[in-house]
Amino acid sequence: MKEETRIAVVEIGLLRETIREILREELDRRDAPNHSTDIEYKDTDQLSISQAAEYLGVSTKTVGNYRQQHKIPEPEYNLSGKPRWRVAQLKEARNGRKAKLKFPVS
Repeated sequence: MKEETRIAVVEIGLLRETIREILREELDRRDAPNHSTDIEYKDTDQLSISQAAEYLGVSTKTVGNYRQQHKIPEPEYNLSGKPRWRVAQLKEARNGRKAKLKFPVS
């Protein structure tokens, strides 16, 4: 093997190792809990669609689908007519969804 070829192989190997390390760090950072955005809600707090989606860990479109499929309870409406869910309602729906995934009915 020529000297130039060996240098190229070593540099490519170092590059691969560096990329893997960067990816590992990025995945660890993404999976780590972000305490600055974690909000503790009381059971009586009322959440908007976007807040409910964040609480459930889904998109706002999925919240709409859950409403249509009756996977979450019907919301209450504020004076401007916007839907609001109490945290207790969403907590119950979230726990029910986890239970169905853990113990599927066949």
